[in-house]
Amino acid sequence: MRRIQIKNIGPLEDTGVIFVKPVMLIIGKQSMGKSTFMKVLCFCEWLEKTIMTGDQEVVNKYTHNGMFVKNLSKFFRLGDSFFSEKSEIHYKGDCVSIDLDKKANNVRITKVEDFDKKRFNEKLCFLPAERNLVYASKNIRKDFNSDRYDMLFNYIFEYGDEEGVHYFTKNNPLVMPFDRETRYYYDDAKRMPVVEVGHKAVPIQPMFTSSGIQSSLPMLLMILGALRKAGTRKSVSPEEITNTIARIVMDASSGDTTEIHLKDAALQLATNFVTYRRSCVFIEEPEENLFPESQYQLVLAIVKAIKETNERTGEDNYVMMTTHSPYILSTVNLLLRSFVAHNSDIEKEGMLSDDYLLPVNKFGAYCADHGTIKDILDKESGFIDGDYLDSISQEINRKASQVNEVIYGDIR
Repeated sequence: MRRIQIKNIGPLEDTGVIFVKPVMLIIGKQSMGKSTFMKVLCFCEWLEKTIMTGDQEVVNKYTHNGMFVKNLSKFFRLGDSFFSEKSEIHYKGDCVSIDLDKKANNVRITKVEDFDKKRFNEKLCFLPAERNLVYASKNIRKDFNSDRYDMLFNYIFEYGDEEGVHYFTKNNPLVMPFDRETRYYYDDAKRMPVVEVGHKAVPIQPMFTSSGIQSSLPMLLMILGALRKAGTRKSVSPEEITNTIARIVMDASSGDTTEIHLKDAALQLATNFVTYRRSCVFIEEPEENLFPESQYQLVLAIVKAIKETNERTGEDNYVMMTTHSPYILSTVNLLLRSFVAHNSDIEKEGMLSDDYLLPVNKFGAYCADHGTIKDILDKESGFIDGDYLDSISQEINRKASQVNEVIYGDIR
């Protein structure tokens, strides 16, 4: 199982060892390190993927000249003060370990012994909090000129590619999970994506929709697009395939290997290279601009998509979310409880459908607080600790009761 520990990076002092689960949630106040943790994890996953689908030159590049820290900071816009001589990263993936030790300028990259047999390709997708930026203009890809390749630049172009797939049509639209009367599709006649809003079905361009749709629509398109790619072959040219096979053969030819075995291994590795075994999606603040009930429906839709993809591919696909929302957290807790109840002998009427249920051990829930990240799943029940679900509402209700005593005390 993949795991990571981060020390003294940005607001994070020591996260402890965090095991990566198919559905992960990190809650906490602002500036506590939620996003920093997810960005470091995503970059480590990306580097492992790049090594698995590349050659030794990738390893050489990121173990010299401080390239790991430089590129991580550049891509995810981390400030100059995020890293120091005390910074540490210890990541253990499926095929690669990445270690940045205290006072080290470069990372140490270690491959597993049977790396060539185990390595594979995966689809990664990072959805920043600024995702509604894609609707800032009619042609954001043309208008957004960046002098550096970073997460926003990458997101805008990935979203443009996904939007251009035209997977959703008028007869098969994307129905927003929190509003069945809001549908997205690509209009072939107008040659543009449109959203139909309300029972009158008036089509408008996404950039003219509400803030909630502008925040959630690109997120849903990217999530569903990434998950659709799991178990499918990526788009590669014949030249890329030829170069990949040639590179693999050259790397392996130095060993004591028969020609037949070498060809078989090269073909297998080339297949692994062009096939996405799984998808991993990272989402900042999925609750942006959404009503509490909409947040609930959104989480259900995401988990349902994850489960369907897992069943189709036979692999664990992953989604990780950072959030400030107690409604997101409470929805995940409901899913945990519903799975336990669904597998018991109690009455099932009114319970969540099995479409939304994953085993309890597929979930992880954490709270970022003053430099640490704490596991908030109860060790005995497996449910989220009640103190973290909505403590501020409890405090507000307590104060409201005290105020009511002042207002109505004599009357009562």
